[in-house]
Amino acid sequence: MSRTPSESRSRPASASAASTAAGAVEAASNPAWARLRRLHGGRQCHRPQLGRASVRFGGALLCALTAIATADDNSDQADKAGGSKTPPPSVVVAAVQTQDVAAERRYIGTVKAIQSVNVRARVEGFLEQVAFKQGHTVKKDQLLYQIEQDQYQAALANAEGQLAAAKAGLASAKATLEDKQADFERFSVLVKKGDTSQTNFDRAKAQRDEAEANVENAKASIKQAQAAIESAKIKLGYTTIASPIAGRIGATHYTEGNLVNPGSGTLATVVQLDPIRAVFSIPSADFVRIQERVADDGADHARDLFVPHLILPTGKTYAHKGKVSFADNQVNPSTGTISIYADFPNPDRLLLPGQFVTALVRTAETKQEPVVPASAIQRTRDGEQVYLVGKDHRVEQRTVKTGVQIGTGYAVTSGLQSGEIVIVSGVQKVKPGMVVKPVKQSEAAPMGRALSIDSASSSANKDASSSEAASTDATSTAAQANGADKTQ
Repeated sequence: MSRTPSESRSRPASASAASTAAGAVEAASNPAWARLRRLHGGRQCHRPQLGRASVRFGGALLCALTAIATADDNSDQADKAGGSKTPPPSVVVAAVQTQDVAAERRYIGTVKAIQSVNVRARVEGFLEQVAFKQGHTVKKDQLLYQIEQDQYQAALANAEGQLAAAKAGLASAKATLEDKQADFERFSVLVKKGDTSQTNFDRAKAQRDEAEANVENAKASIKQAQAAIESAKIKLGYTTIASPIAGRIGATHYTEGNLVNPGSGTLATVVQLDPIRAVFSIPSADFVRIQERVADDGADHARDLFVPHLILPTGKTYAHKGKVSFADNQVNPSTGTISIYADFPNPDRLLLPGQFVTALVRTAETKQEPVVPASAIQRTRDGEQVYLVGKDHRVEQRTVKTGVQIGTGYAVTSGLQSGEIVIVSGVQKVKPGMVVKPVKQSEAAPMGRALSIDSASSSANKDASSSEAASTDATSTAAQANGADKTQ
């Protein structure tokens, strides 16, 4: 059927009016549509005259935009609903309990080697060998350096030659002495008979005395040669430098081919590491109390009560207890303290000379202190901290100071009271002020159950995930419609 031009012009106008009315009705019934219009400034959209395929594509695109807006509203509502329904995280807690804890005192100390040797050259020569690995353990009398021996072997051979010559000289001197002694005896008889002059007798006597002196000189030469041999042997022995103690050797300051002598300084240093010594200073008042205990109970009993422990730089208590070796013989007048020397086993080589440690001395006195599991202590740059759960199940972060280690826990000297609840597992899931679900340590769920509890929180976001899927489907529908238009 043919249309008149007036009908053709009036039809788009009526269609536009109908579209506007339909849009108003839809905006009233669908808040998402109203939201979409607000995003576009509330302007009325007038479509240009397009083909049938373009109209279909535009309708599909409009449906997609409407679905996206609806999905956004549903997502916002799901987020609000999910936030209110998300359960608090579960944490394992334990109650703080008090126990009898031995009284303790802490002192700053330094680790020192009981024996430390600076290896030096005692003779001059070129290094032929460096016979150790730097930083490794060496045994007593183990070869460390070898200095060239040629000149010292030659000196020894020369001394041995001098000894042989001295011995030959002694034999000759003794033979001469025997001859001169015989002449002296003969002239003694002749001078008594008057058969010779006194001058001849005196000459024979002088020759005999000279021969005796030559024998003594020959004996002295032998001793001198023997001493030269000993000296040559000693110097030859000094060319072999061995470790005087067992321990760990450090870096070498000279390598093979270098000329060394007694003025070269330290070649390397060997320190004994097991056992090792810690030196710490205590107030003179504490020392007086210890001495009073010694006077009352004896030195052995007092030493058993004064047992030093060490706290490593990591904050952990050293596994081996020490034994007091001795106390210094004077008080430092500037600090009012006296140095105590205590020896510790060091089989794992955790302690090294020069290391700073805290000496922890426990006495026989006991006192009640809170004790918490070690897992409740969080060591940070700000100090030791714990997380507590209050009556309203809110998390509180608190700084504490720990004392001695008791089993798998630590005594707390400040910051906690008996009966308070601390978090021992799950600290990584909480922060101060957060509401949590406390689970007693004895009732803590195994790993599988703990995961199922955590998975409950993921279901709270199910609606939000559904809205995201709806948005994706709407975008896919628009893409399909666009493809259909291109096909037509």
